[in-house]
Amino acid sequence: SSGINAEYGGVIAQPELTLTLAASLPPNLRVFSVLTREDGNKHFLQALSKQGGGYFHYLNPKEKGKWLEKINDLYGKCKEPGLDKVHLKWNMYSSGDTVTQAPYIVSSLFNKHRQMVYGYVSHCRSASLLAQLGDQVLDTLVSVEDLNVREGMFVREGMFV
Repeated sequence: SSGINAEYGGVIAQPELTLTLAASLPPNLRVFSVLTREDGNKHFLQALSKQGGGYFHYLNPKEKGKWLEKINDLYGKCKEPGLDKVHLKWNMYSSGDTVTQAPYIVSSLFNKHRQMVYGYVSHCRSASLLAQLGDQVLDTLVSVEDLNVREGMFVREGMFV
């Protein structure tokens, strides 16, 4: 109990170290966080939960009638098994192709919760979603329809030509 993660007036004393420690947890330990104040550090708690393979919920003080539903949702996520080593294997036709993926790290997946991952790679219409659950490897093929494929050059961030 060195006080590394001590909280002083709602502020984490060493946020960088706290995030590093959360990222190094074994897969059977995950970080879930809840914020109930408008002036709390939402971004840090989101990052902490992401690094710790868990989930973050903001409980708006003005919507207390919805809190029970959100707490039950969070509790359901806590009971789900933790997946480890979640990553995408892009099915490329050329070994020289490179992939740009966002987000780069997929830290956690939960039932009935969508995780969007964008990949920029030539001639690729599918990827395998891989994860480890204990000693089992989970492998699911995901693909995209031609309607969702965009080709061209980036002129500026967010625009295609």
